[in-house]
Amino acid sequence: MSNIYESAEATLGLCNSSCLTKVELRVACRGISDRDALSKPDPCVVLKMQSHGQWFEVDRTEVIRSSINPVFSKVFLVDFYFEEVQRLRYELHDISSAHNGLRDTDFLGAMECTLGQIVSQRKLSKALLKQGNTTSKSSITVTSEELSGNDDYVELSFSARKLDDKVTMCLCVCVCVCFGAQIPPDFKVSHDFAVNFDEDNPECPGIQGVVEAYQGCLPKIQLYGPTNIAPIIQKVASSASEEMHTMEAMEYFILLILTDGVITDMADTREAIVHASHLPMSVIIVGVGNADFSDMQMLDGDDGILRSPKGEPVLRDIVQFVPFKDFKHASPAALAKSVLAEVPNQVVDYYNAKGIHPKCLSDYDESTRPFSP
Repeated sequence: MSNIYESAEATLGLCNSSCLTKVELRVACRGISDRDALSKPDPCVVLKMQSHGQWFEVDRTEVIRSSINPVFSKVFLVDFYFEEVQRLRYELHDISSAHNGLRDTDFLGAMECTLGQIVSQRKLSKALLKQGNTTSKSSITVTSEELSGNDDYVELSFSARKLDDKVTMCLCVCVCVCFGAQIPPDFKVSHDFAVNFDEDNPECPGIQGVVEAYQGCLPKIQLYGPTNIAPIIQKVASSASEEMHTMEAMEYFILLILTDGVITDMADTREAIVHASHLPMSVIIVGVGNADFSDMQMLDGDDGILRSPKGEPVLRDIVQFVPFKDFKHASPAALAKSVLAEVPNQVVDYYNAKGIHPKCLSDYDESTRPFSP
């Protein structure tokens, strides 16, 4: 059974997206009910993963004889994909000495969760559910450990929470408002104003804070073209430049731009992107609507090296363009996967080039950093 996970990859479609890191999962159970008064159970845990609404077996533990509190030595090695919701199911079975298969076993309960929950909590304990979803007195505990052999691993934390062996992400969200509008009180045109109108403190608490600031801003301004995005790229680049000069650059800036129009300052935008390619920064552009976004593909750089008007090439590819219309009938997860597809490599490329390695948990505090509109 040790190679079941390998054979399940094709069925589950696990090879269709870039793996972020490998995770070791260990399982233990407590208080397993004695179904047979004359003997204790012989427990075994089966790990399943959901794909297209169906559960497929990934692997299973060894059978521990006569135990109501088993700690299994079997280690599940799974691939963790940051852009996927990987649903797991742990089934506990009582396998008698006469049978090693599952067909004739006693089902003792199951626990469902996501791999992301286990990775984020590191240790997840839940009660087992029996047939009919009735809660049993038995519990199962799963602990996770990310393999340290992958030095290129960086987890994206868009709450910007500082995690061990990770770098901090600062997400700056820009919609058509904050780079193309006439703003009060004099209604001059601005391409890089704060949606909350507080230039000294433009940050908002979380995604909901960004949404609320946008809703409060929209009735107070007048949308105005043209669509110039070079100013907002330069503004975020200024913050990224200050961080780079700390010689640690443990904050990496991701500028997310939502726009419904073709940009009109292409030369300045190319210049700004070339400059930003030297900084701890990435730019994600989501084109909304049916406008001609062909120029955006050039900024993406997938078809060639982007250059400034003076001919200077980007140091590294930092731009990802995604047309929203391609995902109108797709799941939100598919859109998120495409939007974030290039960010991990962009982050790793920057820190590798600078020779900067992730710090450990003791080097961080538990503070959080809000989102910046």
